[in-house]
Order: sequence, then C-alpha cells, then structure tokens
Amino acid sequence: MLLGLLYVWGLAGLEISLLVMGGLGTRSKTSAMGWTIGSMLILYAFVDNVTVGPICYALMSEVPASKLRSKTVILAGMSYNILIIIGNVITRYMLNPGAWV
Repeated sequence: MLLGLLYVWGLAGLEISLLVMGGLGTRSKTSAMGWTIGSMLILYAFVDNVTVGPICYALMSEVPASKLRSKTVILAGMSYNILIIIGNVITRYMLNPGAWV
C-alpha cells in the first residue's frame, strides 16, 4: 500500500513538473527561461530517481499472478529499460534549443 501511494505521488510530481516545463516553453525564450526549464529537468530527475524509478521494480514483482510472475517481470523490465533509453534520447533534444527544428 505504501509503495503504491509513493508511486502515485511520484507520478503526480512528475506530471506537475512536465506541465510547468511545457507552460514555460510556450513563452518567449530568454536566458532565465532556459535556466528555469533546466532546473525543472533536474527536479524531474530527482523525483523520478526517488519515487517512480526504484519503486517500479518492486511493484512489477508484486502485481502479477504467481504462474506468470517470471514472464511478466522480464517483459516489464525490458519495456521499462527501452522506454528509459527513449526518454534519455528525448531529454537531449529538450536541452538543445535548435534540435527540434
């Protein structure tokens, strides 16, 4: 129960962080705006590394049925790692102002 609650609060924190960064990205580009978005990315990484990142490994072994547990853990772990790689690539484009052009 505590892990699920921490996971949900972590996801809420990540969502708020992404909404703030997206809202700031719609404004005119200034140096202060870049620093603010960069700081929000650091906050995003911190919240992810403290809540959602480590807890997903515990949750993916608790949720499935016992007969399918090993297959589900392998599939969930592979999917999570693939999505982390994609997220890391996208983050580099988020930090480079000329990369999305």
